[in-house]
Amino acid sequence: MSPSGSAPPSSCALSPRDYDAVRFDLDGVLTRTASVHAAAWKRLFDEFLKKRSVDTGEPFVPFDIDTDYRRHVDGKLRYDGVTAFLGSRDIGLPQRAQEDGPGVQSVRALGNLKDKYFLEHLEQRGVELYEAAITLVRALRALQIKTAVVSSSNNCAKVLETTGIADLFDARVDGKDITGR
Repeated sequence: MSPSGSAPPSSCALSPRDYDAVRFDLDGVLTRTASVHAAAWKRLFDEFLKKRSVDTGEPFVPFDIDTDYRRHVDGKLRYDGVTAFLGSRDIGLPQRAQEDGPGVQSVRALGNLKDKYFLEHLEQRGVELYEAAITLVRALRALQIKTAVVSSSNNCAKVLETTGIADLFDARVDGKDITGR
């Protein structure tokens, strides 16, 4: 019910005479990628923390999706998320080079590994769509209203491709546009 006590409208009217284009956020509006990101972060940090526990003798305290994900990594660029989470555990690592691989102990190596885990999960299990949002996008396209998708993720194109909805958008702005890569 709306604040006035009446039922909310079951639909809204969008007309090409009123709207040139509509943009949609990929993450959390069109797709349920948060769960894929959370799983990749958990895998990354649990592996890192287990190895660190063996090397240092410190107790292993796993990454908690309910608290650590939201508090330290959700909505942040990968490397910033790595730095924030490690900082919450009083762990400092150097940034080092953009192309650092998994054998290097650096923020960038961990961030790159998280991206790898995200892509593996996406390829193996896919990602769920919010069907109501996709139905709206299709309705807009039928009305010849242009559509765009936005995401801070570098993997926006891959998510669109994997879910089969890439052709529903006239434009895409994503993490690669932000970083210039």
